[in-house]
Amino acid sequence: MEVKFASITPKESESIAKESENERGDCLVNFEELSRCLMKKLEEKETELMNCQIEKEVLLKKVDCLQKQMGKQSGIYVDFSDEGNKANCFQLQSVDKMNSLFHEMQKWLPEIPFQAKYSKSLLLDVFFFMFSTGMSSRDISKTLLVNGLQVSHQSIISWMDLTMENLAKWGQSTVKWPTPDQWLADSRRIQEASHYSDYAQKLFFFVDGTIIKTFDTSDIRISQKMRNSKHGSPGFVFFIMVTPAGRVVYVSELREGTCHDKTHFMSDGVVALLEKEYPKPSVTLNGIKYQLVLGGDKAYPFAPLPSGWHWYITKTGEGSMDVDSEGKEVGERASSQKLKNVIFDPGFARLRSVVERTIGRIKGWAIFSSKHHLTSEQRVKWLILISIGLLNWDFEKGYLEKI
Repeated sequence: MEVKFASITPKESESIAKESENERGDCLVNFEELSRCLMKKLEEKETELMNCQIEKEVLLKKVDCLQKQMGKQSGIYVDFSDEGNKANCFQLQSVDKMNSLFHEMQKWLPEIPFQAKYSKSLLLDVFFFMFSTGMSSRDISKTLLVNGLQVSHQSIISWMDLTMENLAKWGQSTVKWPTPDQWLADSRRIQEASHYSDYAQKLFFFVDGTIIKTFDTSDIRISQKMRNSKHGSPGFVFFIMVTPAGRVVYVSELREGTCHDKTHFMSDGVVALLEKEYPKPSVTLNGIKYQLVLGGDKAYPFAPLPSGWHWYITKTGEGSMDVDSEGKEVGERASSQKLKNVIFDPGFARLRSVVERTIGRIKGWAIFSSKHHLTSEQRVKWLILISIGLLNWDFEKGYLEKI
């Protein structure tokens, strides 16, 4: 087959050549423009990076200057020269409140030797930083500045036990039985609420136990003795008694985690103390007779009572069984027994919950979640008393009316 091609005149050929040359020129122009734009953007980025590098160097020089002024070449510091920052860090709400609290606490600290390099104020600063952050003494020494000075790790170790021991004495001094008038004043939430009218002629102390978990369980024998089955963790247990406002009026001794709430209540001797403080099971105020009552949960229907007092127990307590000295359940359930002066009240749980909120406040400080300081029974006891002292001091000074 023969293939024929269309013929092109010389004039048409010349025209096609010119069009191709123009297109090639346009492409060259576009490439040059694109190249200029890219180079311009590259220069802008290089300038931007250079400015960032300059800013970085300026900031590094400022940081280095500040660190040299503090006598350190590296590290991040918290400086409490600003009292507002300090009060906020210590969760003490205001400078006035912090200063008032520290003024009272200093009375309980031992006198500082005249030539010592530390003061009572410094001890409290270091302690509250530890209490509110849970940090170890070594980390505190790397982090905290007091009046522009770093506190050494060894100094913190040597100070803290004595500081905690004396502050615990202050905390213990705030835990006391109220007079009937004070007790009634702390019962205002019951007296003023219509839905609590059934309890209006009763004065309650609410009881509950809790655990402070420990972390060092390398010895399996200690771990088994300290393990609390309810919480699934080793620790120390204690219980408190509070007024309807949440003020702590009694704190028990610590026991191993295996100790049952009812056993703990019996062994602590609190019933004899109540009978001594309140010889009669009722009091008369403003012509109204008030029955004295203990309130608890399902752990307490078989616990002893002061003579003539009543137990109010949450409804779940009906299914409880008594326990022996080892915490093992024995006998029949509470609902099938005639327990004297024990009332199972389905509406009582909401009223009793104040003791749980109080426990939450006591254990709410960061130090109780830290593995660094819960290293001995004595320290745990001191820290509990200090926390209770802070709570009761808030009540005493009017910073808190109820929890």
